[in-house]
Amino acid sequence: MPVFTVRIAMKAKLHHDVWISAALIIFSVAFFSLTISFPKQSAVFPRFFLVGLLLFSLIILAGGIRKTKLLKTADDKGNCGKLQGKEKNITFDELKNPLVGLAFIIAYIALINILGFFVSTALFLASLMLKLKIKNYLLVALATIGVTAFVYVLFVSQLKLIMPKGILF
Repeated sequence: MPVFTVRIAMKAKLHHDVWISAALIIFSVAFFSLTISFPKQSAVFPRFFLVGLLLFSLIILAGGIRKTKLLKTADDKGNCGKLQGKEKNITFDELKNPLVGLAFIIAYIALINILGFFVSTALFLASLMLKLKIKNYLLVALATIGVTAFVYVLFVSQLKLIMPKGILF
């Protein structure tokens, strides 16, 4: 079975690294353009990381293009030429947990403005730990309370940051 690929027009195969790097490049450029309206000093930190992400994405893109060329040497039986043995197939089962994690993160971000930062954080931490099959409910409760309290003490009490407040807090 060949390495996970995306078929486009004329049955050309692109290695998944090409798609991932393209998404990261678009992300980097889009968010870099948002920093144009930032004050000069405030823009340095995010720009530094966005340029780094862009550079690493270009490296991944170059490797993906090289792997795509190797995929074109694959025979009709599904052998991937020089790629075989170096990479394994990506199955839906391998993608399922990261996609569920992404769904949890998206729900967390959406709930921050509705329920508030601390309630959303507590719900996110507890639900994700339960999803990861941590059955010790005392540990889940203590970890959730501990992280939330630590964030409150550090960011609200010490650094005087204002966290988003929702309908509850």
